[in-house]
Amino acid sequence: MTVLIIGGGDLDTAFLKERLAIHRGAVIIAADRGLAALNAVGVRPDYLLGDYDSAPPEAVEAYRQSLAEGKCEGGDEGLCENDNGSVLNRQLSCEGRRYQDNGRSFQILPAVKDYTDTEAAIRKAMALGCDSLVLLGMTGGRLDHFLGVVHNLMIPYRAGIPAVIEDTGNRIRLTGGRTEVYRGSEEAARFGRYPVWGRYLSLIPLTTPVRGVSLTGLAYTLEEEDPEPGSSLCLSNEMVSDEAVITIREGLMVMVMSEDRSRDGERR
Repeated sequence: MTVLIIGGGDLDTAFLKERLAIHRGAVIIAADRGLAALNAVGVRPDYLLGDYDSAPPEAVEAYRQSLAEGKCEGGDEGLCENDNGSVLNRQLSCEGRRYQDNGRSFQILPAVKDYTDTEAAIRKAMALGCDSLVLLGMTGGRLDHFLGVVHNLMIPYRAGIPAVIEDTGNRIRLTGGRTEVYRGSEEAARFGRYPVWGRYLSLIPLTTPVRGVSLTGLAYTLEEEDPEPGSSLCLSNEMVSDEAVITIREGLMVMVMSEDRSRDGERR
C-alpha cells in the first residue's frame, strides 16, 4: 500500500494532480496546511492530522463536520495512535477529539510537542501498514522544516519502507548499502532499486562516518571512497548507462535526483 503525505510547503497544482493520478488508489494523509493544496484540486484526504496552526480554519472545520464524531482512543494516557502495536510517541495526546467516518479520520495534535505534524503523518502511515511513502509539499518553505523532513526519512528507511520527497525539480530519498538506479518505469521500482529522474544525481553524507562509497554507471565513478561531512565529492553526477550502482559500505547518504528549471517551471 502506497501512502501519499501532503504537507504545507510549495506545491504546484499541475504537479500534484500528476502525482495523484500516478498513485491512484493510494491512501492520502494531509498534514495540517496540506489540506489546502488538496482542496485546490478537489481531493479529500483519507486522514487529516495536525495542530492546525497553518491550515485554513474554515477548511479544517469543513472536513471535521463531514465526519461522524468519535472519541479519542488510548485509555488513561489519552494516546491517539499505535505504531504497529507500540505507542506512537507518548507525547501524542489529543488536544481535542478525534472524528472518524468510513475509514477517514481527523485528529488534533497538541500545539506544543516534541515532533512535527509531518513526523506524526509518517508514523501514521507506517501504523496503517504502508509499503511505500511519497511526501509532497515538503519543499519551498522553511528550511528548518525541510531539513527536518529529510531526517524524518530515517524513520521509514530503518523499517525497510521506501520513502521519497518529491517536487517539480527533485526526488529525494536516503540510500545505504547497495542501490540500483535504472532507466525504467516507476512501476518497476522496489526498495533499493529506483528509476532515474532528471539529469543530475547527487549524494550527500547524512550520518557519520560514511565509508566505502563506490559508484558505477555514472559519469564520475568512485571506488571505496570515504566522503567527509562538508565534502561536495558526490554532487552533480549524471547517468551514462542504462543502470548505475551505488554501494555504501557504512553509513547513509541523501540521494537527490534533480534537474534545472527556469523560473516559470520549464525544464532546461
